[in-house]
Amino acid sequence: MDSKIGGSTYCRNDLKLELENLRRVGYDFAEIDLSHPVAPDKNFEALLDNAENILPILSGHLPEIDFRKDDLEKCKRFMEILSQRNVKLFVIHLSGLGLPTKEDFPMKLNALKELADFAETKDCVLVLENTMEDSEMLKKVFDEIPNLSFCFDIGHANLFSVKNCSLDFIDNFKNILRHVHVHDNHGIYEGNIDSHLPIGAGSINFMPIFKKLKEINYPGKFTLEIFNPDVECRKISMDWIRKLV
Repeated sequence: MDSKIGGSTYCRNDLKLELENLRRVGYDFAEIDLSHPVAPDKNFEALLDNAENILPILSGHLPEIDFRKDDLEKCKRFMEILSQRNVKLFVIHLSGLGLPTKEDFPMKLNALKELADFAETKDCVLVLENTMEDSEMLKKVFDEIPNLSFCFDIGHANLFSVKNCSLDFIDNFKNILRHVHVHDNHGIYEGNIDSHLPIGAGSINFMPIFKKLKEINYPGKFTLEIFNPDVECRKISMDWIRKLV
């Protein structure tokens, strides 16, 4: 694989500083965290303009939403603003804000269809990231929404089941795999806490996962989602992944 490795910004830190730190460490691109308190307004547009040319922003992680009208419009506005600045890939979760997916599944499907169609009008792609869902539930979503692609999150595949589901996700969704998130954790042994540790700080064995990604000739990008924005943690994690790809 000759893939680009990016780093996630942290929404509560200054965007310009975050991009400068990622560039200094040696990341190829940034994925912008669009969680609260970030809002798709004029201030956000000014922040983007002020940070232009520091490091390419190639993907955006949409916020956790309740899948109702106001939040859908918020996501569309983020996509509109960023697509004008050559961001072409947007990540979204199916689970969010405590809404039980099984009970609200039809509503969430309709909302995802709407967002995937909107992304397409902007020449962008919407990718659904695995969180608490198993392959069976994700397959139902992708079967219903053919213009929705898959963002494989390695950390989440180790967290929300009794065993790491990474290879199962790759096998089932390799044909629509467009993006990969990488972070570490200790799985169920830390009580399903989504800690987003630096690579090597948890218990995930990344070797067979990256071997499988090589076998399927995964052509896409990797975003390191490390919640600790310390520069050294970001560098250590990036160095690990560069050896694996």
